[in-house]
Amino acid sequence: MSCSDSRVPVELVFDRGIGDLFVIRTAGNSLDDDMTMGSLEYAVNHLHTKLIIVVGHEKCGGITAAISQHNEGKEPKEISNLIETLRKGVEPFVGKSEKLDDAIHYNVDQQIQKILQNQELKDLIDKGELKVIGGYYHLNDGKVDFLN
Repeated sequence: MSCSDSRVPVELVFDRGIGDLFVIRTAGNSLDDDMTMGSLEYAVNHLHTKLIIVVGHEKCGGITAAISQHNEGKEPKEISNLIETLRKGVEPFVGKSEKLDDAIHYNVDQQIQKILQNQELKDLIDKGELKVIGGYYHLNDGKVDFLN
């Protein structure tokens, strides 16, 4: 599970080829809709995925917009809705643009918590059949810090 940002080429980041990964990409790696959670369930139930990595990244534009208060009311409706959804996930950091990296890490953790609220996935985690971890991708050097 990764951000939609093209600077985060997940297959390249993890040195994998076509067909090796099931990648779900949403702005700010948000899990706030049924399609995204359903896609995770599909990966686990039908493709036998054993590891979910929620990958945040340096300089994330979605999280930048979510914690910034500069664009309020200036975006089209659906972009405003997207920013508001992301903002809910990083609420402690709204208005604190200098804490962007902290907000990105916090957002990764919030998305993991949403996965843990899915009872079917949580049952598999509890049985040791599925693992969920967070990651933070550094744009400048291509490294991933694993957060769990």
